[in-house]
Amino acid sequence: MAEVTKLVDVTRCVGCRGCVVACKEWYDLPGEWQGARFEGSYQHAGGSLGYNRWVNVQFYEVARDDGQPPTWFFRKHQCLHCGEPPCVAVCPVDALERTESGAVNLDQDVCIGCRYCESACPFGVPKYSAAERKVSKCILCYDRITNGMEPICVKTCPTGALVFGEREQVLAEAKARLEAVRDEFPDAQIYDPPGVGGTRVVYLLPGPPEAYGLPANPRVPASVTVWQSVTKPVGGVAVGASLAASVVAFVIQRRMNGSGDDGKRNEV
Repeated sequence: MAEVTKLVDVTRCVGCRGCVVACKEWYDLPGEWQGARFEGSYQHAGGSLGYNRWVNVQFYEVARDDGQPPTWFFRKHQCLHCGEPPCVAVCPVDALERTESGAVNLDQDVCIGCRYCESACPFGVPKYSAAERKVSKCILCYDRITNGMEPICVKTCPTGALVFGEREQVLAEAKARLEAVRDEFPDAQIYDPPGVGGTRVVYLLPGPPEAYGLPANPRVPASVTVWQSVTKPVGGVAVGASLAASVVAFVIQRRMNGSGDDGKRNEV
């Protein structure tokens, strides 16, 4: 199967959240009610990604210099399916796999809930359930794309903000759209960070990634390389467990020190 990519065009997203609902329906994910009340923002009660919420639409309010009301943008957030996925590298039981399509698939039947993937991900994607003792995440509709169908979110999107296909074709479309919006958004750019081997979910952003809750230059941590080459092969021996604990502590501290969301964000 050819390598595929999904484009998320933030300049066209209207925040309808049809993709969120479609994902829940296709994968039979339960609805969530957290008793939230209106607090003056446009975010919905669900918040960010969760064990039963593989897709989220985040709301961004961008100030203008001309005295006009702020501009609103919406960014669909899900697993970015890295070309060199840290989550796959640290998984001790191979529950995560980077497939030939580029999708990073998760086998929850194999997952043991160690949460190493959760700590290693530079985008904060995998989410753990204490009740299930497993993690979950978007799998790029691996079941659909291997049967010749597009991801359910792409099928649902009413504005053309989502495009799916073979990687080179999608990247060409992204570049064409970038040129088309240059006059309106001089700082627009394609987000396909090389530090994680590129991503199979790429963004067309109106401005710098930090303004839309994305790290400017995410990288595969050195600790992940250590895990992959030394610790993971030795499996369950005591030295491996000790080193694994050190790796996880290092990655968690790294994330707390600033590899996250630097922009002002409301989540829709």
